Amino acid sequence: MLKNSQKLKINKEQIKEIKQSWRSQYGDTYQEGLHFLIEHLPNISKDIKEIVDEIAKNKPVQQIIGEWPFYDGTYVLDENVLIPRPETEVMIHHIISHVKSCKSILDLGTGSGCIAIELSKIYFNSRVHGVDKSYKAIEVAKKNNHQTLNKVNFYNSDWFSNIEDKFQLIVSNPPYIAYENAKDKSLMHEPEIALFAKNEGMSDIEHITLRAKNFLELGGRLYIEHGHDQKNKVQKLFKNNGFRDIETFKDLAGKERFSLAKL
Repeated sequence: MLKNSQKLKINKEQIKEIKQSWRSQYGDTYQEGLHFLIEHLPNISKDIKEIVDEIAKNKPVQQIIGEWPFYDGTYVLDENVLIPRPETEVMIHHIISHVKSCKSILDLGTGSGCIAIELSKIYFNSRVHGVDKSYKAIEVAKKNNHQTLNKVNFYNSDWFSNIEDKFQLIVSNPPYIAYENAKDKSLMHEPEIALFAKNEGMSDIEHITLRAKNFLELGGRLYIEHGHDQKNKVQKLFKNNGFRDIETFKDLAGKERFSLAKL
């Protein structure tokens, strides 16, 4: 985003050009996105032509703007990280409602760092780690780390590959979409590595669940975001890997999207 002295000067003709481009791409749908884009135009570090081109390429409005709100923060993002979704805020809310204190937290597949950073604000005396196999994602997460006084330790790790400590809480929003759904155009501008998984979308969840018990303290909790149709598989994985007090809760749309368990 631009500093105040560098803000774009937007005129009515430019607004008209953006609206025409938006209608060509979306028709009369998704007006909320258009309004949000116009509202943030003065702070976007791009010229009008670039913005119009990105609309024509169906680039998500969040990436056009370059940042997006999540829970109590605002997160810089680009094509190397997932766009923070309001559904994931439900998981944050559930954690703070059920975990009264926590000394150590691990966020697997941290992306923009939004989960780890928001938890670091809430559990301000905790030791928080956020890891991702993508070096470019870690670069984005580090840019977002300024908004918490309890700095998150961000570093590269292919799930648990570079982790040595044990934690009281492990949380993850891993890839869980089956590769058969990779043709979904709405996802084409986000990193495939953060979206799609083998074995009908379950391979990364399986890996995390299998190994998490080696990195959790006794009584520690594991939270995983998953597909709305994966509840039974995830609960079975938890049970088969020695977890107890297994629970699944719903997202904002009433779909069963989050599962947790204790070691």
